[in-house]
Amino acid sequence: MKRSICVLTASVAMLLMPSISRATVWTDPATLQIGTGANTPCATPGPSGCTGDPVLVGSTKIDIYQNSGGAGSLDNPVLLILGIPNDTTNLFGSNPIAVDQFINGGTKSVGTSAPATTGLYNLTSGSGGFFGSMGPGQEVYSFLSLQGPTDSSNSFKNWSGAAQNDAGITATSYGIYVFALSDGGNPLGANGLININFKNALPNGTMIVAYGEFASGFKIFDTPFTEAGMTTGTGITSVPVPEPASLMLLGSGLLVVSAKIRRRRR
Repeated sequence: MKRSICVLTASVAMLLMPSISRATVWTDPATLQIGTGANTPCATPGPSGCTGDPVLVGSTKIDIYQNSGGAGSLDNPVLLILGIPNDTTNLFGSNPIAVDQFINGGTKSVGTSAPATTGLYNLTSGSGGFFGSMGPGQEVYSFLSLQGPTDSSNSFKNWSGAAQNDAGITATSYGIYVFALSDGGNPLGANGLININFKNALPNGTMIVAYGEFASGFKIFDTPFTEAGMTTGTGITSVPVPEPASLMLLGSGLLVVSAKIRRRRR
């Protein structure tokens, strides 16, 4: 009798498992990391790239890197979230993003960007991408009504502390902006990144995080404070590799200079 009860219990549990799994929202708060842009040493923060707390980035070029080897492509759009210190009004008259490129392995495609709208992924009320001013005691994901890291690490306290320590800025509040990045043909996949160029330099001390969903909310992607980005004007930029023709010209120039020096010594 006991064995029959055990078998029945196990059978019921197995039948219920799929529905339980579908109802569970999995969070993985280290999967959308902010880097210094494609083809830079810190494009992929963490163990494989640079580390920071937060990562110091340039003011005109960044990337969002999906540090996940097993997840599928994210739903469109992926949200780019900017926190600008001491800004209480809408700083941008228009979309500040010049171009965003989705890069998955060897596949590249140009995406679209637009100010996020109220209700997207449960976003709170906003206009033109501006979602209000965040102050002491608040945390950016909860401020936007998004499900973020369980440690609430993107708090005003952490952000303002970084601004003071790394940029010499005393922040009393942060203006919060959200932009929706999409690419229907090449959405952000595992170990892929979105390369973003801004039309104008972001203010120093701007905090940068991201948010995305997989399978319509089944899995949440976000950015913890340790993988967030902050502009200081000192972010690492790419170093161009000389082309063969340039190397030949450089070599020829060195030979000419060397010959002149030898003639002078005679």
